[in-house]
Amino acid sequence: MKIYTQLYNDVSLTIAEGITNKKAFSSIKDALDGVPEHSRKLLWLDCSGLQQIIHSNTSFSCFINELLALRAQQVQILLFGLDNTTCRLLKLLKLDSLFQQARTLDEAYMLLHRNLVAA
Repeated sequence: MKIYTQLYNDVSLTIAEGITNKKAFSSIKDALDGVPEHSRKLLWLDCSGLQQIIHSNTSFSCFINELLALRAQQVQILLFGLDNTTCRLLKLLKLDSLFQQARTLDEAYMLLHRNLVAA
């Protein structure tokens, strides 16, 4: 998993690309802990490999549980690279309103730009 952080004024953007498993979530938490306290924390998580979760030790419910734990720490989460099945599953579980979604990383950057300009 590739994790990097970018700073925009008072916004700290952490992007995690690659397959997400328990070890990856530990690395994501470490990266978020290094963010200044006063900044707004954004996490963009690549979900293009989410189907491979089935073949690992992590289940979809564990994945969602990790996301909810991060959200409880005031981290705003955007999921990108979702396939149609995962989008429908999030909607069915009524989780689609808890996490922003974007089809691609480029679309996520467009959303960020619109939000920063509007602020």
